[in-house]
Amino acid sequence: MKIEHWAFVVSMLALLASIGIPIVQWKVTKKLTANASRTLLLQKILGVKSQTYIAMHELIWLLGKHGPKMGNAQRSNLQSMVPRMHQQHNDLENLHEQWRNYQDGEPLEEIEKMHSIVDTMASEASDTAKLIENGKRSYEEA
Repeated sequence: MKIEHWAFVVSMLALLASIGIPIVQWKVTKKLTANASRTLLLQKILGVKSQTYIAMHELIWLLGKHGPKMGNAQRSNLQSMVPRMHQQHNDLENLHEQWRNYQDGEPLEEIEKMHSIVDTMASEASDTAKLIENGKRSYEEA
């Protein structure tokens, strides 16, 4: 082969490498980003699940200790929260089971959608925990 042919072959290999290497790097980065996002999602799910569990048992304790002092409407509203909190805890348990497999091939977009759902659940759990804490504090001060 002439030098011109070798130069052409080498330049074609360089062209292929300049196209292929960024594509491979992009795919690897996307996979790592998806795994990091999934890890964060699982942490959020576990945090909300723990918060819901603790709040549910604090509510049960509050109803057991101060239930007779409450008005009927207040007591029935709080009692109706317990099954909803239990259901939310079970839903979070199912979400954790569903999303803990890193090899399921879910794209980053689906993981990010689930982040918004879990953020909404976290907000609801936080509001409920604050409500229970305020109720607990008001009955302890009285």
